[in-house]
Amino acid sequence: MLTPVKATRLALIVLASLTMSSCAMWPTLKDDKDLKPAAANEILCRTDDFDTAYKCAAATHAELSDLVDGVGDYNRSSSYAAWVLGTATGGVLAFDGGESVLKGLAVGAGGLIGLNSVVKTDEQIRVVSKAKDELNCVMTVAKQVHAAGTSPLITHLPTHAIAAVQSIQGAQVQALEKFAAIARPPSVAELVASEMARINATTVDLKFIEMSKTSEAVASSVNSANAGLGIELSNAVFVIRDRVRAALAGMSVSDEKTMLDQRNHVVDMAGEIIRKRADVRKQKDAAPATGEPGQAAAAQVAQEALNGTAGVEESFKQCVDPATAAALSS
Repeated sequence: MLTPVKATRLALIVLASLTMSSCAMWPTLKDDKDLKPAAANEILCRTDDFDTAYKCAAATHAELSDLVDGVGDYNRSSSYAAWVLGTATGGVLAFDGGESVLKGLAVGAGGLIGLNSVVKTDEQIRVVSKAKDELNCVMTVAKQVHAAGTSPLITHLPTHAIAAVQSIQGAQVQALEKFAAIARPPSVAELVASEMARINATTVDLKFIEMSKTSEAVASSVNSANAGLGIELSNAVFVIRDRVRAALAGMSVSDEKTMLDQRNHVVDMAGEIIRKRADVRKQKDAAPATGEPGQAAAAQVAQEALNGTAGVEESFKQCVDPATAAALSS
């Protein structure tokens, strides 16, 4: 039989069990100096080394996942506690257990409501989940930039671009030599027609030469981004950690600032690549079909630049607002 003493004891046990799970109720990130990748106690996470920065980002992502799981555990425990107290209250009412017993159970129900109003788990989950999403975006873009920087499509591209330009220029020299080797002096009409053809050919050649140079600039922007990628990723990780702490401590952190920070992290890593890539795509789309070997080589170089950075653009578009993506890709 549920006596007044037992009812009060049940209510207090339920509340105590929830109160003891303080990590879930008030989640917090570990101190930054304690952030270490798994099995790498001597590694410092404030670094310019990409592999280390990525491992530290992954450690932070796992830490945020644990916080979300902890808050979820508290929610489940809270729901179970409400079910226990509700069932007990229903049983008392059904079997007329008395007003004193109901008062004992009311202590637990009231305490549970008060505890949940302080904990605000929905807000905690929103803050931590948003930070996880942002970190996931930053990690994904960084990984794609790093992959592009080590891809043969990008590392060999400058050599291919130079070869394409040399092939085009070599064909121009051969055309001039062929014209100069004509035995008889050309008529005025032949001279004009030949010069017009040469000018037209040179104009087309210049388009393909420019395409090769812009493709080479894509490779250069990838290499530049990859060289500074470790520190960019490391800085992003600690900015995200600081903002999570501020939000969980009840300080004001606007959703707009979160979005801008995410956009800026990603743009800092990949923005120049996206801009140069857009230039190559426009030049390639505007170039005429050709059977001339040098021009065909230039077109292939442009395709290598696009293929080698396709992952960067895809991850970029998924992680910034459409207006930013459109502005940099047009």
